Amino acid sequence: MKFLLLAIIAVAAHGAPLDQIQQLPLKPGESRQQTEQSSLKEEELKPETKPSSRTADLRPEFAVEEDLKPETKPAQQIRSEQDAEEDLVPETRPVERRDLTDGEDEELVPQTKPVQRSSELKPETKPSPSQYVRRPTPEEFEPPKRRVGLSFWLDLVNNPPSASEREEMVQRPGNYHLLRPRGDACKSEVENHQDQNFEQLLHLGKTGALWNQAFRSHQEQNPGCNGSLTWNLATEERRGLATRMGLKCGVCPFTSKRHNLFTEVETSAPGRKPASLNYSLQVGLSQTPLGNDGMRKILLSTNTPAPSRKSLQKTSNKVLAKIETLNTADMSRRCRQLVDVNTIRGQESPQSIDVQCDGMYNNPLYSGVGETPFQPATQTVYSVAENVTAKHQIIKLITKNKICSKHGHLRDAASANHSCSPGECGANLPMQHTIGDEFTWAREGMAELLCEDGIEVKGVTTDPDSSAGRAADSLFKDGLYKVKPVHYLDTRHLSESIRKSIKRDEKLLQVMPCRTKAEKTKLLHNFALDAVDRCTAEINQAYDMYAGDGHKMKNKLSYAVDAIVQCYMGDHALCRKHSLVCNGGIVNWVSKSTYLGSTFEIPHSSENENLLRACISKRLSPAVLDKTIKNSNSQKVESFNRTLRRSLPRNVTFTRNFAGRAHSAAHSSNNGPGDSIRSLCAGVGCAIPSGGSGDKSLQDIQKNHETSKKYQKSTLYKTKRVVKRKKLYKLYEKHQEEIKYQKNMMLSESRARGKMKRHSEHNYSKYD
Repeated sequence: MKFLLLAIIAVAAHGAPLDQIQQLPLKPGESRQQTEQSSLKEEELKPETKPSSRTADLRPEFAVEEDLKPETKPAQQIRSEQDAEEDLVPETRPVERRDLTDGEDEELVPQTKPVQRSSELKPETKPSPSQYVRRPTPEEFEPPKRRVGLSFWLDLVNNPPSASEREEMVQRPGNYHLLRPRGDACKSEVENHQDQNFEQLLHLGKTGALWNQAFRSHQEQNPGCNGSLTWNLATEERRGLATRMGLKCGVCPFTSKRHNLFTEVETSAPGRKPASLNYSLQVGLSQTPLGNDGMRKILLSTNTPAPSRKSLQKTSNKVLAKIETLNTADMSRRCRQLVDVNTIRGQESPQSIDVQCDGMYNNPLYSGVGETPFQPATQTVYSVAENVTAKHQIIKLITKNKICSKHGHLRDAASANHSCSPGECGANLPMQHTIGDEFTWAREGMAELLCEDGIEVKGVTTDPDSSAGRAADSLFKDGLYKVKPVHYLDTRHLSESIRKSIKRDEKLLQVMPCRTKAEKTKLLHNFALDAVDRCTAEINQAYDMYAGDGHKMKNKLSYAVDAIVQCYMGDHALCRKHSLVCNGGIVNWVSKSTYLGSTFEIPHSSENENLLRACISKRLSPAVLDKTIKNSNSQKVESFNRTLRRSLPRNVTFTRNFAGRAHSAAHSSNNGPGDSIRSLCAGVGCAIPSGGSGDKSLQDIQKNHETSKKYQKSTLYKTKRVVKRKKLYKLYEKHQEEIKYQKNMMLSESRARGKMKRHSEHNYSKYD
């Protein structure tokens, strides 16, 4: 070995070429062929290392170790193993490989550069042609990239880089980039302070827990810091009306963990749990005329951040679907209670009940007849209420909707059939179907009562123009009902029809005790109101006296017809014997009348007596009494229609959640406003804590509602209404209205003269 080193030094000192160094003598007993073989074996023993695909993606491309090592001559094997391994491993640097296009001429240098030592001279290595790449410039050279851990990314999220740092990161070469880059300018401290000048809905208990924990953590981390803690709005996460926030110190870099400042809805579905505040908001909105846009305006007017429209719509879709399910179950429970009531009363068939039905439309059906395609109404709710108890609860709802929330009325111009799934929109009726088909809706509701709850309808009370009675008859003819249902007329609608017919009677107009036609017409209108009230009062008293016995009622009221006719002609002798509401004395029915004067009297004559008898018989004849023998009406479903207008106003069209809002109104009508809110909130998973301020307020609302209903049914309230109405009619007679409105006021005088109506003592106004 010493001889070899001396020879190399001597040749190098005399400037001997490399090929002459290779011709130096070897050790005694060692041939050149053996040296070459040992060199080849050493190369074979070195494993070929290649970067993995994941490492190659994350780190810059390095030349393969085999390519980076230059060919070594056999003369280098004369060194010791340690020196040879040290000298033969070149210094590797990452380079950028570049494909040269035609016409480019760049300096090609070997990819590897052997380490030079000052203590010894190394033989010059000759790289292979494939190892030549472009020499990188100092600006292009970058150190190898390292794999970053989870802490790096968490720090990047919690402490976002500034604008200059982001620009530098974008220009820095690599295969990563920032998602959802922030704005060019970061918010200053002044802007952050101004952002805290708004209102927010927070859970008091969870907010207190956040501050207490933040105080302790701040003192533990920075005991000497006297800074104030404020809301860390940079890390705020809003979930509708709810929020998730933490605190930060204004002096030191302390930041607390984020806390949920709201209660969550317990669900079995995967993912984060929704905020109960958003669910309860939709429960309240379903019982008001407001929609999501109206709620956003109210919140923004109070300087409270409002949820987005998309967030509110998604929440309402979930909540109102649950409300529909809850109300359906509630109505089924009430049907079972009706069976129990009939069982206690001892009825032979407890499952047979009397009902009242009516429908409501979002637009009047007659508003566009002959002028618009199909009927103008696009949504309808057909309600069924029971006539077993005094509460008259809603036991079935049928909702029909033509409007698709995704495709408008129709999917396309060529197709009239709806193809959306029930979970996507609320449309369940094709556009070409007649929406005023009450026969179909009534039959569907009665069939569902029979199939789902086992309830059979034996009596139906509707207005005179309804076809619900025929729907019940069709179920009997199909063999679904055991007993043929009876169709009863609504007493309120029937009385209104009779009043209008009396107003239009020209013969009665002539016998009115007035001088001019206008006065006669006005008096006839008042007489129609009074005659209908007199007949209704006689029927109500007879129903209470004979406990609903139809035979006794018809017998008694047949004599009351003669008493009423003579009473209006000034003879009250029969009233003492046959009338149930007039005692025939000085203070009689006419003297107490709200609409007629105390001196009202129709002249005596057989013709006038026949006219009056015909008017009274329209309500008290035996045939009409058979249709109203139950003395039932449809006022419950009529009042429910007004409740529906609260949840489904005419000026707002709810296409997606039409059915859910209708069921919410029915639940409120059956349970009351306070109990309904509490029950629905508990059903959707956001129960109101018992004993809290919100629970007490709902109890007060429920109590006031029940007290008001009870007072409106009292005799005192009804008497006050009669007295007030009487005063208003007298005031109207004393100070009659003057016509102030005139049409065509902006037209020219000649055109307006031809269209203007000239008023005289005769009233040519259109009758009702």
